[in-house]
Amino acid sequence: MKKKMQHIQMLRGFLFILILAFHSFMPYSSAFWVGVEGFFLLSAFFLTKKLLSKDNISIKEQFVHRIKRLYLPYILVLFIAGIFIYINW
Repeated sequence: MKKKMQHIQMLRGFLFILILAFHSFMPYSSAFWVGVEGFFLLSAFFLTKKLLSKDNISIKEQFVHRIKRLYLPYILVLFIAGIFIYINW
């Protein structure tokens, strides 16, 4: 298992909370756009770091990795959205 930088993981968690606040219906929630921008910035940084560290990279490998990582959260979001639509129909 690769050792992850603890401070980066804490930053990702904080940005996740800001993203949730941004997408909520709280007053002044539009001020939390910094979380979305920061998360995109971190993603671009790590993708660039990964691309520069290898001689060649497999696009198929990248997609398989992303699908495995995001499949369950995606299904969960679809399920919750379906319940929300059903309740508010």
